[in-house]
Amino acid sequence: MLGCPGCGADLRYDINKGRLTCAYCGSDYSPEDKRLVQRTAGEEELIDAKVFTCPQCGGEMYTTDIDATAYCSYCGASNVLSSRLEGVDRPQKIIPFTVTREECMKAFHDLARRSPYVPSEFKKETGDEKLRPLYVPYRLFDLTLDGDAELYGESSTLEGTDKRTDKKRVKFGIYGEFNNIAFDASSAFDDTLAEQIAPFNMEGSRPFDSVYLAGSYANIPDTDTGVYEHKTLELAAQKCLDAMQDKFTSGAVELADYPDGSTVADHLPVKEMQSGGALFPVWFLSFRRGNRIAYAAVNGQTGKVYSDLPVSLPAFWAGCLGLALPIFLLLNFFVTMRPTTGLLLSCLLALLASVLYASNDAAIKRREQHLDDAGYRGGGNKEGPAAADHSLLGWIRGRDQKTGSRMRTGFMGWLVRLFMVWPYIVIAGLALYFLPVLFWAGVLIAAAIYCIRKAGGKITFWPALLILLAAAGFVIRNLNLVSDLWSYGISI
Repeated sequence: MLGCPGCGADLRYDINKGRLTCAYCGSDYSPEDKRLVQRTAGEEELIDAKVFTCPQCGGEMYTTDIDATAYCSYCGASNVLSSRLEGVDRPQKIIPFTVTREECMKAFHDLARRSPYVPSEFKKETGDEKLRPLYVPYRLFDLTLDGDAELYGESSTLEGTDKRTDKKRVKFGIYGEFNNIAFDASSAFDDTLAEQIAPFNMEGSRPFDSVYLAGSYANIPDTDTGVYEHKTLELAAQKCLDAMQDKFTSGAVELADYPDGSTVADHLPVKEMQSGGALFPVWFLSFRRGNRIAYAAVNGQTGKVYSDLPVSLPAFWAGCLGLALPIFLLLNFFVTMRPTTGLLLSCLLALLASVLYASNDAAIKRREQHLDDAGYRGGGNKEGPAAADHSLLGWIRGRDQKTGSRMRTGFMGWLVRLFMVWPYIVIAGLALYFLPVLFWAGVLIAAAIYCIRKAGGKITFWPALLILLAAAGFVIRNLNLVSDLWSYGISI
């Protein structure tokens, strides 16, 4: 608790004023006021805080206030949280809140109004009772590079109809510094949220003082420093490669894998790497809809908002109907809709739906399983990314993806790639004209491989069903059956 020097009541940090205010006597104080006796000395490594634990999800947060809380920011449960007094790691820096609660709610509702399928209650000026000012702990890395790094690359050229690939090995001298590379250090705060509301401006940071926590909550910094060391090196490697882009002659040079399966980040000449802690301001809101929990986060310094908004099924079906009617009228006016034409369109839409489903399903699973969240529950790949599998089976499973930092493709590189694929475009056009069965078979196989790659080598139910129905439709269309009922049936 931070007491008012005048009356002893609790003080709260007022974002509008940038000062601590007393609701009882109306006094306000600068955060640097020496009369605020409950502050943290610069040499202390721990601060005394009250840690709250949700009995339902296990989420933890802390505050220097003595007020109890009855709402969990992480799972949305209305519980009386258990608490304990504990020493929490003291950060070195803090960015105070500058975005007010009113500005935060306005940004959230503006986002909801721009989303057509959001439930109506999210577009109303309500919900601020569950909005919480939350300081998220971050790890800050300072990196110094000084020395040589060896890069492996490939450049491809066409000689007639043959593709020629040249292997290259180049040694570069890399000298530079990277400061304040930030990663969130809370396993409860998803990295996706952190990336969406980034960046924070470190010029607005101040030396940490516990007075800024008055009236706010903070996450527990429970992610080990080593979790993000390799990601720091990857980011530095990409910056270095971007700076060296013009050193490559045509821009058509691509980095090749190292013989031992390592990446550029593993070969940087690191002279020194230091890490520290900081607290960044986030307005955090969680809400339940059915058995799902959605989150909204607003950057408390810049006002940038991100939200995992739920979908209203009535609004979705109304939108589908509103889109289907003009398309139906447009097709009737400009296209002679024969049974076989409708069947072809249905098959193409089925393939498109399978591709979209596989893509979105893969993204949702990665998010819900925290596969891209290196700090989830203190986990993370501390040894860096695994080597890509370039076998045929590895390609089908989607494990041929080159990891780590990559040289960005220049304009000449894109021209070379386009020049290399045009024969395949011509072949596809000829197949469509002379051998339509072969062409549509290729389209089906391409859609199936894409869906399998997105599912990590697995066959999932809905994409498989859609592709099988599309295949049946192509077969029925090419059989030229007398009865149109087959075409109508498969179309439906």
